[in-house]
This record gives sequence, structure tokens and C-alpha cells, in this order.
Amino acid sequence: MITPKSKTMGIVNNTKEVHKFVFNDLFGMAAQQEEVFKKVAQDVADAGLEGYNGTIFAYGQTGSGKTFTITGGAERYADRGIIPRTLSYLFKEMKKREEMINMMVSYLELYNNAVSAEQQNGTLVRVTTSSMRTITQRIYMTYQK
Repeated sequence: MITPKSKTMGIVNNTKEVHKFVFNDLFGMAAQQEEVFKKVAQDVADAGLEGYNGTIFAYGQTGSGKTFTITGGAERYADRGIIPRTLSYLFKEMKKREEMINMMVSYLELYNNAVSAEQQNGTLVRVTTSSMRTITQRIYMTYQK
């Protein structure tokens, strides 16, 4: 039984005090970017090549490694994140196919209740979540033999 936090004050607190989470996988501190890509993004990329929509969403506390996981490190090629690995993978897979493939990839960052996305002209746009509609960075890819 969960006792409301403010029972002594006569106030009923109906907020949930116990949380349960389900995870598909957990990565340890020694996990390599390649392993994360294969377990998280490769199936999403494969489904995209078959015409399905896919989303990869990184969520967590500040400093937990979301940006490094998604974009990667700049110092070593092995530290490429999910985005550069997925783009490389998509182009490699599209090259193997006979048909022409058009694909749109979007990327946006939500930080401190504001969305950041770079427009096609290179201007960085920040929109607060209270006034946010749709804002994404788009990469259009076409491969034709």
C-alpha cells in the first residue's frame, strides 16, 4: 500500500510514487557505437528502405550521453554516432538495389524546452515548445543507378 506523501497534513496526493519501466536492452559504459547502431538503428533503417516510417528517440538526464550516442565524437572515426552510421548504411544499402529510392531523414533537438533545427539556408532556428508546430532538419537522399 502506498501512503500519500502529505497524509499528515490532511491532503491527498494522488501522484504516482512507484514507477516501473521496461527496457529492450541496456548498454554498459564500455559499449561501442557500432554495437549501439546495430541494436538500435539498423532495423529502423532497414524498415525505412522497405517504405516504413521509423523513429529513434534519445531521452535522458543531462550528461548521460544522448548527443554522443546520436551524433558521435569528432576525434575518432569509430566514435561516429547513430546519425552518421545510419546515413552511411542507407547509402550503402540503396546502392545495392536496382530501383530508385527517395528517402527523407529528419533530425531535431529538444533542449531546455526549445527545439533547435538548422534550416536549408544554414540559419539555426530555436522555437519554444509552447509555440512549436513542426520544425525539422531534413536530408533528402536519392540514389539512382
